Amino acid sequence: MLDLALQRNAQLADYQNPKFSNISHYDSVHGTEYLPTLRAYIESRYNPLVASRMLSVHRNTVDYRIGRIQELFGIDTNDAEELFELQVSFKIQDYLDVQSLM
Repeated sequence: MLDLALQRNAQLADYQNPKFSNISHYDSVHGTEYLPTLRAYIESRYNPLVASRMLSVHRNTVDYRIGRIQELFGIDTNDAEELFELQVSFKIQDYLDVQSLM
């Protein structure tokens, strides 16, 4: 039963945008906070001021990080489909994180 659950979770992870895992890996290696910044940016409906408040950082920090995310990972913040895929990736990760606690 556990093997089946792990298999399903692995299959679910396949639906995450590959850039999501690239950013996560980059953050862990370099000590950056690009993934939380991207999440706040998406959850704030692409409003850097609201995202900065969510993260308790200056708005310029959010602007800088979003710029770096665009440069490093090729994310187009004007591409609604790509942003939606990344939003779904966050939801999948949230689900997988909860499942790992069970």
